[in-house]
Amino acid sequence: MSAPSAFWFYFSEIRETIERRLVEFQGLVPEDEVRCVAPGLQSALRHYNGALSIEIERFEDLFVMIVSADGAVDHFTAARNLTLAAPLSPGWIMRALRPRRGRIESPRAAPDCLRLDGLRFAYALANERMVVMILAEDAVVEGSAADHRLARRWVRDLLGEEDFGLRIADARLMRHADWRAVTPGGRSWPLAELAPRFDAIFHPRLRAAPETRLAQRALRA
Repeated sequence: MSAPSAFWFYFSEIRETIERRLVEFQGLVPEDEVRCVAPGLQSALRHYNGALSIEIERFEDLFVMIVSADGAVDHFTAARNLTLAAPLSPGWIMRALRPRRGRIESPRAAPDCLRLDGLRFAYALANERMVVMILAEDAVVEGSAADHRLARRWVRDLLGEEDFGLRIADARLMRHADWRAVTPGGRSWPLAELAPRFDAIFHPRLRAAPETRLAQRALRA
């Protein structure tokens, strides 16, 4: 493993190339397309830590480089150490671990008939971790490894990489009818409610904070 400085030296060498190639672009450049706009950057990253990957986002004139450990908790520290070592780069923010996206997208590998607005979820808790079942209507879901990778990607995008790595034991994609058959009477919720329900279980103080502030104001009144 090389020092973080070697990666950032290479980044500084090609930073203007990246900015030029993204001059008309707004949005997210996923890791499998970074090599097109930042040639050699992923290779430089592998010399530092082969478990990490990079995404680049652009919003207006701001660039954000996201260094991800792909949910592998053992490599979270390496991702954080790399971003802490970043040089001052005007117009750039370097952050460790993928944030919550607030929405999901259907990649090309997803079934054509999979309606994202019809997705629901159910969950189970075991050993202080959560297993999430994403339930799809009107789609051919085979329970394959690709289906489960898709489910894990969606859950990671909705919860953020840190919560995903620390609290999610597994995520699976199932047909809603199949889930009802094995879980008669079980409850499910729209997928948009996953993050609030997760926070109510694992981060209850975030939910209680507004109520606490109201109580403090009432005492001062």
